Amino acid sequence: MVDVPRFGTDSFSVGLSLNYAHKPLVLGVERATGEFQTLRVLIEHQLLGQLDLAASLCNCGVFSLSLPIALVERGDSSNGSSSSPRSWSPWATSAVRNIPGEESSIAGTIPLRGVGAREPRLGMLLRLYGQPDTTPFSASAGGYLWLPLRRMLEGTAPHTSDEEFRVMPRLVLAGYSHPLQWSLTGSFLYRPEARQGLHPALGGDRAGSELGLGARVSYTDKQRGFSLGPEAQLMTVVIPRDQAFKPFYTSLEVLLGLQFKVGQTLQVGLAAGAGLMRQLGTPAFRFMVRVSSTSTLTPQSEGHQAPAGLPREKSGVSLSVPVAVPLPMSIPLLVEVSPEAPADGASEPETSQDESPGDRDHDTVTDAMDACPDQPGAPSMESSRSGCPGLVAVKNGMLLLQRPITFARNTDVVLDESFPVLQAIADALRASPWLQKIRIEGHTDSQGPTQVNNSLSIRRAHSVMRWLQKDGIHPARMEAAGHGPSRPIAVNDSEQGRAANRRVDIVIIDPPAARADDERS
Repeated sequence: MVDVPRFGTDSFSVGLSLNYAHKPLVLGVERATGEFQTLRVLIEHQLLGQLDLAASLCNCGVFSLSLPIALVERGDSSNGSSSSPRSWSPWATSAVRNIPGEESSIAGTIPLRGVGAREPRLGMLLRLYGQPDTTPFSASAGGYLWLPLRRMLEGTAPHTSDEEFRVMPRLVLAGYSHPLQWSLTGSFLYRPEARQGLHPALGGDRAGSELGLGARVSYTDKQRGFSLGPEAQLMTVVIPRDQAFKPFYTSLEVLLGLQFKVGQTLQVGLAAGAGLMRQLGTPAFRFMVRVSSTSTLTPQSEGHQAPAGLPREKSGVSLSVPVAVPLPMSIPLLVEVSPEAPADGASEPETSQDESPGDRDHDTVTDAMDACPDQPGAPSMESSRSGCPGLVAVKNGMLLLQRPITFARNTDVVLDESFPVLQAIADALRASPWLQKIRIEGHTDSQGPTQVNNSLSIRRAHSVMRWLQKDGIHPARMEAAGHGPSRPIAVNDSEQGRAANRRVDIVIIDPPAARADDERS
């Protein structure tokens, strides 16, 4: 119901869901005391299936298509006798006595027999600020468009589709601050006024434009791929105005949701809850299960190719052209592209990002864009921080970490305290599209068997790579390596030295010229 947007870089996801609703459509009357008395359960059991397809592009937009289908519907038809007027209370019988027509024809809705299609839905969501699942605050905007099957296909049941298009613009605010993840949604569903087919004297059968509010908060453990928390969705009719905010035209559903990962790409979700306020179509109880898988649109290969939109090396032609590299949030950046060799075969010295004209601190951020031109830092999407010292700095062909990435003892589980460092690495890579590939290198101290340390170091490197991939860094821009205790930077005869050797290094390998020594004069 209430989603947390997830933006990635050129990824594609497929999801299948089952949605069981108990008593989503009932016929009843309201007593003078405000109590609702059920006269007939039109749809008692409903099971819907849905196929969801979504593509996330450039870490800034998600485009989706949802194809729902009614698998099972069970309840009393208008000709049923299980809830005969003879079984109604005297008060209910009196309330409907003056309705024209046969008492058994009060309702015009018949549950579907067999499988029936429902309205396809197109969706779009654009990221405006922040990252919903990694930063404390983010804002996204988009909407849904439902296609009216009743206009396209004859014989479509009236309770499965409108006769006109429905549009719902929405705003999503979301954020993540370990271990809590939250989301707030606001929406306006525009739909022409319609009736469900129930008798107008009973009321509650009219559908119109609705205002929606949703909230969700969950405990989220990203390393274990686990999330648990409640969510609530409120919808109320605001047009036509004479029905606005009335109880029978307002719904409130509360659910408890659980999500967990299976393997590297499979996500499973479960949710169950109740309808506390019920308008047309709101069930007394709902249970949902969903399975989804995400993969990259660009397959990995041994021969690395630059991400889409980046300049590629050219051979045989002497070329040195300033290329404007498009970045999210429309931050202008000028990168000098040089070929591997000129046409006449004459050798030329390689040009590195560290040697770019107008980059005094050699951190790949030109002085014109550098908020701290005399202090090495890392590129940032925020102009006021770009090139300034932080948790990550570009130096000596590496992303130098000002704080180590730490793990639970003898495991590859990243500790929560290192999440800000990983986030800083991801932010720097997003702001540096010319850094086409990095190698994440794991290292250990000399304690324990070498074979065990070698295995632990590569597993830790892969753990970091998975974290960055979840944060939207394209997998083709990363590779992992483990060196165990073979490359110490300190002696292993003290705890301080061993702690220094237990580390993760981020090495820039493409472009190789970026590994220039900025200490030379």
